[in-house]
Amino acid sequence: MEGAAIVVTPVTELAKCAAVPIVRYISYVAPTAAQYAWDHIFYNETYLQSKLQEDLLRLEHDVIGKVNLARDNGDEIHEVVENWLKMVVDVRDKATQLYNEAGAINSCLEWGSAYYHLGKESKEKIVIVDNLLTEGRSFSSVSNPAPVPPGVAEHFDAFASREATKKEVIQALMDDKTNLVGIYGMGGVGKTTLMKEIRKQVEETKFFDKVVLVTVSQNPDLRRIQAQIAESLGMKIEEESIEVRAARLSDRLKKDNNILLILDAVWTRLELAEVGIISYKDRQNTCKVLITSRNLDVCQSMETTKNVEVQGLSERDSLELFLRNVGGVDCNALRKMTADIASECEGLPFAILAFARALRDKDEAAWPDIIKNIRKSLFEGMSLFDNLQSKVQNDLVKLETDVKAKVDLARNNGDVIHQVVEQWLENVEKVRKETAELCHQAEEINSCLKGRHSAYHRLGKESKEKIVIVDKLLTEGRSFSSVSNPAPVPPRVAELFDAFVSREATKKEVIQALVDDKTNLVGIYGMGGVGKTTLMKEIRKQVEETKLFDKVVFATVSQNPDLRGIQTQIAESLGMRIEEESIPARAAKLSARLKQEKSILLMLDDLWTRWN
Repeated sequence: MEGAAIVVTPVTELAKCAAVPIVRYISYVAPTAAQYAWDHIFYNETYLQSKLQEDLLRLEHDVIGKVNLARDNGDEIHEVVENWLKMVVDVRDKATQLYNEAGAINSCLEWGSAYYHLGKESKEKIVIVDNLLTEGRSFSSVSNPAPVPPGVAEHFDAFASREATKKEVIQALMDDKTNLVGIYGMGGVGKTTLMKEIRKQVEETKFFDKVVLVTVSQNPDLRRIQAQIAESLGMKIEEESIEVRAARLSDRLKKDNNILLILDAVWTRLELAEVGIISYKDRQNTCKVLITSRNLDVCQSMETTKNVEVQGLSERDSLELFLRNVGGVDCNALRKMTADIASECEGLPFAILAFARALRDKDEAAWPDIIKNIRKSLFEGMSLFDNLQSKVQNDLVKLETDVKAKVDLARNNGDVIHQVVEQWLENVEKVRKETAELCHQAEEINSCLKGRHSAYHRLGKESKEKIVIVDKLLTEGRSFSSVSNPAPVPPRVAELFDAFVSREATKKEVIQALVDDKTNLVGIYGMGGVGKTTLMKEIRKQVEETKLFDKVVFATVSQNPDLRGIQTQIAESLGMRIEEESIPARAAKLSARLKQEKSILLMLDDLWTRWN
């Protein structure tokens, strides 16, 4: 047993540092176990990560692009495709859990069997990923054309008030001086339906060679938007980098003679250049952009050259729309009630249709009770939803950004994050996703194809429940006096392998590069588990002790870089606060501050892909 103790102690210490020194040490004691480690840890885990990050992720983006394009066209998505996308998310989540478990193992007693099982599970996941790749590549189509709905456009777009708005937008698109046109109006006023009518007329008149329709939504996914545009143009973008994809898309748009890009449901300023969209006009080429948004401010923030408001229907048109859809009732006997309903709906087609469909062919005596129920579900539902939207966007997201910045800074310092904070961040992420789903439901209801007062009742009920959750999250998040505890200092971690000649030589080489006036950007690379992050911290410590730089800032980039979070980490380390929402505006402010520093070293740990 005394001999066993001699082996266990150093291996336990080494296990806290990196997998490579561990495997090499164990190979002297148990060659078979070491071989298992190499086979099951590095090969399976690395191979799984490669398949997930390169093959499956790229295929998933392609399928999502096709699905979103099909949805924009009103098509019905194949159930097998929906299930495939859910399975992709599931296997990615489980693979991430495996990866996190691998990083959490820090005991020699755990190490051998745990890593063996992790390797085994990775191998099983590889089989699942291969099956998903085969299935995903076999999709010849992702949807079936949806049955043509009854002519909603005939319900209200043929009215004079709508025709005038449509004509104004088309004239703006034909104007040589106008490249970016905005359509704005309150939710449910009919912007999306009007935009589809404009698209139809533009295509029929052949004013543009190509018309591309993309739904942006509340949480814009630049990669998805790029994929949708590319798909509509008959091109495929394989690159992973957002910047490279944008450059390719921009080059392609310049080659098309006449193109109209329609961006529907824009909630906040969208950086068109980041997507790859540059509206322009010259003698050979024309590329114009049409956006729809609830707010004029959003249109103006995107520097539109012409904005057209979609107002509610006139009182006369509202009444006519109601009468067309209410069915065979004696409207003369109910004239005052009918006029009141049309007026109360403030010209919103979705509200008018909700009343008309609920009252259709109903007995006169039942109207008052039905109207009362509709008012409660329709208007209270939308009011609660708008309140939820405001709380999430204006309060919760900003608080989440602040907490994440503190967490990232604490992690960089090696602190242990409070479990309650980790759980809070997970809950915030969950409620944001659920709110985005409610937003999608609201857009569907407002489309007038699915508008029912029962749907608004459910929307209001769910929004009310979410508001309670959001309020609790806000209270809890604001109560955090700290997000972490200082980590216990591991015994002599640096001496275990950083003090070896090979590590000292590497550290010396990096520091020499940093003090070289001709060197501005230095890279440290190596396989996972070799000790890059530990080496970085040792370099940071030595640089700070020797005062080579006035300031040293450490930020973790990670596999899926969050630009806003990284900017916040750097700003926090510099003792500044960035209030701006736009990524470019935040970048400009950060750049200006960095120029003021005499001597600064930025250390970016854990880069997985090319990063701008």
